[in-house]
Amino acid sequence: MPAGQAPAYGTADAAALPAGPALITWQDGQPFSPLYGDRYHTLSGARAQAEHVFLGGCGLPRAWLSSGRWTILETGFGLGLNFLSTWASWLANRPDPAPASADDDARTARHLRFVSTEAHPVGADDIRQAAADDPVLQPLAAQLAQRWARASLQAPVLHFCFPGATEVPDGTVELIILLGDTTRVLDAWLQQHGPLHADSVFLDGFDPRKNPAMWQASTLQALARHCRPGTRMATWCVARSVRDALAASGFVCEKRPGLPPKRHCLSACLQG
Repeated sequence: MPAGQAPAYGTADAAALPAGPALITWQDGQPFSPLYGDRYHTLSGARAQAEHVFLGGCGLPRAWLSSGRWTILETGFGLGLNFLSTWASWLANRPDPAPASADDDARTARHLRFVSTEAHPVGADDIRQAAADDPVLQPLAAQLAQRWARASLQAPVLHFCFPGATEVPDGTVELIILLGDTTRVLDAWLQQHGPLHADSVFLDGFDPRKNPAMWQASTLQALARHCRPGTRMATWCVARSVRDALAASGFVCEKRPGLPPKRHCLSACLQG
C-alpha cells in the first residue's frame, strides 16, 4: 500500500493489512467490522451459531464426555463468542475424569484447551457488550473481559486460565490466543512447541470474498498440521473453494443443515 494511502475498508485488500487492534461499529446492536465489511456473527445469534455450527458440527459436547481433556483450535477469535459458548457448554456438560492408565486408579484432570488465532484483537468493552444480552454468556464474558483489560495486546500470545467451576478444582479452561496472521502464527507455534493435536477445529472468519487469506489452501494446510487423524472441523462456510482446499488438506467434507438464514453449514473429518 503506498505511503499515506487509506486502507481499502470492506474489501479483500483489508486482509493484507498488518495485525493491529480491531475497529468495531455497532449497527442495531450487532457488531460489524468496517475493515472487512462484514458482521461478526449471524443475525440468528452468536450462541445459536456456536452451538449449531461449531459445537454441533464437531459432535460436541458428546465427544468430550468420554475424554476429559479436549483441545479446540479456532481461526478468528473475534469477540470471543465461540469460546464463551464452548466454555458454557463445558460447564453444563462436564466430562468425567478418565483413569490415567488401565493399571492406575489415579484420575486425569479435566481440561479444556481452546486455542485461537486473531490478527485484530478487540477491546475488553467490546467483549462485554457482545455478550451483554445473553444471560448465559454475560458472566463468563465479564470474567474474560476483566483479564483481557490487563493483558498486553502487543504480545505474540495471550494466555488465560479459568476454573471450570468452583466445586470442580480440576475443571480448568485454558484459553490461548495467537496474535497475528493465522498461517504465520500456527507455523511458528509448530516450530517452537510442536503440533497442538487438536481434537476439534472451528473454522471461522469473515466472508471468504472479503477475507480470502483466512480460507486459502496454505492456511488450511497449516491447520491440518496441528490436527490428528479423526479431528473434526466445522464451519458456516460451504463455498466450493473452501471445500476443495479442505479436501486437498486431507479432510472429508459433509454438508449439514445450516442455521437460518443459511441453508447449509459444513462438517469435515481429517483422514489418517
